[in-house]
Amino acid sequence: MRYIRTRMTLLALAALIICGIVAAVTEPGWTAEAFKMGVVDPQAVLEKSKAGRRALDGLKDYAASKQKLLTQDEDELKTLEKQMKDQEAGLAEAKKREIQSHFRTKIQDYQ
Repeated sequence: MRYIRTRMTLLALAALIICGIVAAVTEPGWTAEAFKMGVVDPQAVLEKSKAGRRALDGLKDYAASKQKLLTQDEDELKTLEKQMKDQEAGLAEAKKREIQSHFRTKIQDYQ
C-alpha cells in the first residue's frame, strides 16, 4: 500500500511539473518577453564610428601599399622578361639558365 501511495505521489508531482512547463511555454506573453533580438548593421558601424573609420583608413592604406608592391614586382618581372628576350641570342647557356632561374624565382614570389 505504501508503494502505491508513493508511486501515485510521484505521478501527481510529474503531472504537475509537466502542466507547469506546458503552461509556461504556451503563454504568448511569457515567450515574447523572454526572446528579444537585436540587429546590428556592421557596415553602418564601420562607417559612422570613429574607431570604424580609423580601421577603414588603416585597411585602405594597407591595401594601397600592397598594391604598390605588386605593381613594382610586376614591372620588375616585365623588365626581366624583356631582357631575357633581347639578350637570348647573344648569351651563353649558363647565363641564360641563371636569368631564367632568377625569373622563375621572381614569378613564384609574385604569386
